[in-house]
Amino acid sequence: MVEYAGLWSRCGLINPAPVRIWSLTPFKYMKIDCTYCGRETNKKPSRIKKRKNCFCSSECFYKFSTKSIEVLCESCGDKILRTPNQIAKSKSGKSFCSRSCTASWNNQQEWRTGSNHPNWVDGSSSARGILGDRLNECNRCGLKDSRILQAHHIDRNRANNDINNLEALCPNCHVLDHYLNKDGLYNRIRK
Repeated sequence: MVEYAGLWSRCGLINPAPVRIWSLTPFKYMKIDCTYCGRETNKKPSRIKKRKNCFCSSECFYKFSTKSIEVLCESCGDKILRTPNQIAKSKSGKSFCSRSCTASWNNQQEWRTGSNHPNWVDGSSSARGILGDRLNECNRCGLKDSRILQAHHIDRNRANNDINNLEALCPNCHVLDHYLNKDGLYNRIRK
């Protein structure tokens, strides 16, 4: 049934616009098998006519449309889907399910530590790691918050990471040491 809605004038209906009033009968669904997994699902007949393949879920659609291969995550062993292109682009040739799995796998590899790490320059920033368990208390004031303690080079040579040349200092004591000796950043400011 079609009703007309528009403006009425003395001459009659101006700009008649058809408005459809739908009946409240529910859609009729047809049972059809999923193209990927074969599970029976309900679809509208109009959807079936439009598409040659019907799927029960977006997951089945994704698996069908991508030529993906099921591989195992190198870190946790979960099954994941990767396309051949993704596998070819991997620098290590490994596949991981998340960034955290990638990071944990990288941290376990010896070939990515110390001088073998891709970001290694000269070892001048490894003083904190050399101090290790000695980095638990400030040598000057006795502050015991290891989260903020810094490694200080006694001879001011950052490349000299000998254990006898390093001491643990809190940020306040570290700044005071360099300020009182007028070296480093404070030497450049005064000039």
